[in-house]
Amino acid sequence: MNLSTLGRALALALGLATTAVAQEPATQPPAPPPALADRPDRAAYPDADGVILREVVEVTIADGKVTRRRRTLTTVLRENMMRAGFCDPRIRYDASTETVDVAISRTWMADGTPVETDPKVGRIEVTPAPYAKTPDYTNRRELVVVHAGVEHGATMELDYTIRANAPTDGADSFAIPLAGPLPIVRQIIRVRVPEGEVIALHADGVEIAPAKTTADGFDTFTLERENVAAINVDEAGAHAPAIIPMLVASRIASWADVGARLAKRVQSAAVATDRITSRVASLTEGLETRRSRVAVIHRFVADQIRTVPWALGEFGFAVRPAGTTAESAYGHALDKAVLLHAMLREAGIGSAVAIASRTPRIAAQVPSPAQLDRVHVVVEDERDRWWLDPLEAHALDDSRSVAGCAVLRLVSHGASIARIAPAESGANATTLEVTATIDADGEVHAEFTYDVRGAENPYAALRDDRAAAHKMLERVAERIAGARLGWTATAHLDATRARFRGTAYGGQLPAAAVGAIAFRLPDVADPLATIDVELFRSSRTTPLALPRTGRESSSVTVSVPAGMTVAYRPVAVAMDNAVGSYRVEVRDVDGGFTVRRTLVLKTQLVDPKDYPALRALLAAARARRNTVVLLAPGA
Repeated sequence: MNLSTLGRALALALGLATTAVAQEPATQPPAPPPALADRPDRAAYPDADGVILREVVEVTIADGKVTRRRRTLTTVLRENMMRAGFCDPRIRYDASTETVDVAISRTWMADGTPVETDPKVGRIEVTPAPYAKTPDYTNRRELVVVHAGVEHGATMELDYTIRANAPTDGADSFAIPLAGPLPIVRQIIRVRVPEGEVIALHADGVEIAPAKTTADGFDTFTLERENVAAINVDEAGAHAPAIIPMLVASRIASWADVGARLAKRVQSAAVATDRITSRVASLTEGLETRRSRVAVIHRFVADQIRTVPWALGEFGFAVRPAGTTAESAYGHALDKAVLLHAMLREAGIGSAVAIASRTPRIAAQVPSPAQLDRVHVVVEDERDRWWLDPLEAHALDDSRSVAGCAVLRLVSHGASIARIAPAESGANATTLEVTATIDADGEVHAEFTYDVRGAENPYAALRDDRAAAHKMLERVAERIAGARLGWTATAHLDATRARFRGTAYGGQLPAAAVGAIAFRLPDVADPLATIDVELFRSSRTTPLALPRTGRESSSVTVSVPAGMTVAYRPVAVAMDNAVGSYRVEVRDVDGGFTVRRTLVLKTQLVDPKDYPALRALLAAARARRNTVVLLAPGA
């Protein structure tokens, strides 16, 4: 996710609407906003491309309709802000249900000169890129507001109001982002409801609660903050949506009511058509096991139905009939989940659609679907429970992604929000055991065992995809001095564990006639290897999400050939810090020695203050001194 993407997402969360209004030419120059007098320069924000001087967001609920107003003053500090799309913000809206009034769109140049946006050329309606070639979603539009006169030191002023044309579910629950890719000097959030009406509010990550006042027949809840830090979306990567703090609001009485509302939509849409019945029959023909039928239907929906990348809240959890999704061969996450649910039911396999939070952080006391932004289809019986991701077919069971998170199952009688218990870190383990023999010519042969445990283990796909398992074992063999994979066997396979055995042959170390030769000890294919430990070395500001590995260990036994001696082998290491531990143990065995290396993670979300500890941990695990054996000629 880049700066432009998150900037659009912030506008999207406010839900915008159809363009209505042409701004009348001013008869006299407008008065500069007072905040312009104190706008900062680059030196005040050395790491920011721009700064929001003032942000005011007002949400008013009346007669079942929701009205949103957003006013911002944003100063350009660096050129990258202009390239990232902040100067021509794109506002997504539903043209069939909403209307927008753009009251102010102007730029205050560095010298204070105002430049108005020309409504004829500076407000452009387009189809958002994700919705191209999706005729059923033509109501989703994007309004591009083009600011003229932008330069370094200029400030963009934007003021718009969005009104629902009729009562909608959006008046019952919503979420407002409290931070974004730019720092905010002053932020004011107001929520207004008819006097005496009950509304639950929760501001995530904010120590102060909204203050309540009553006037003109409305209760107003106000949250005011200063110097709001930016969310660094570059360093947060794909995890960025999960770490943006939100103000969540709901007028829905309970999670059971939320579940009942959404379940009604799902059940009415999950009706099998003749096309669905025929497809299920052809996919499952000849398949005898329940697991194989689930897997083939899951793979069809994930791979053959094109995914439209919509956030669940953006479309108000509306869902198309399963038959329409199957016919069109595209759909958003909930569309695809309903189709998968309908197809499984047609195959005689019970399932339920479930909506989950993206992280364990959720305000359970605020029954708002806006906090739930992922969809799964749950299949379970007396022995197994599988969490199917309708967007990805890489693994039959995706339960590791919802561990510790809140889940709402959509069943006809409603449901309470439930938190899936996280597995203990030690329960997720990957172990590689190798016995290697090196002959006098430097050729290496080995036997190995590869063991994967835990439902949340990122290697879980090995249990469901033999081709993926074979490729993984080929990589294991290649790590043994470039060896090739010999025979393989499945030693154990069930819902929480996969164990494979194999041989490797033809590995070759260079000749040792002159000096020592190096044998790099094979290791687990480390999912942490993709983490750049030098990234943001001195200025990381956001939490870092780690794979749910829990424990990785490798045990390598080396038989030293006759006529050679050990010039170097790893020495014992014992490291323990806030993120995890790393140990190297060495012991002698008959004709050689064994080196065991163990990496244990204590957390899956690393706080910025602990980032140096992570770097130290991974640096030790990757250090050559802990991963290489040197053999030299001699008795």
